[in-house]
Amino acid sequence: MHGANTARKAVAELIGGARAGRGGALLVRAEPGLGAGALLDHAAASFERAGPGGTVLRARGVAAETAVPYSGLHALLRPVADRAAPDDPRTAALVRALT
Repeated sequence: MHGANTARKAVAELIGGARAGRGGALLVRAEPGLGAGALLDHAAASFERAGPGGTVLRARGVAAETAVPYSGLHALLRPVADRAAPDDPRTAALVRALT
């Protein structure tokens, strides 16, 4: 992957920030076959190796669901919906939407 060292450094900084309680995001854009999946695998493994105290969530886009609103969000959050705080009305609405 072209620029892999720069990308891995950005991943390391993002993980360090997450471990320190800071939010962040990293946009990975690449044509198929250029290593974006490998970079995401590296990021997930690096986060998990950094120690306990977090969860890696992953979802894949499905072409057949492009017209379905929030299908990607559903795929991302459904596996952890049971961890939501049950007494929060926003949580209850989210859980209803995901189940």
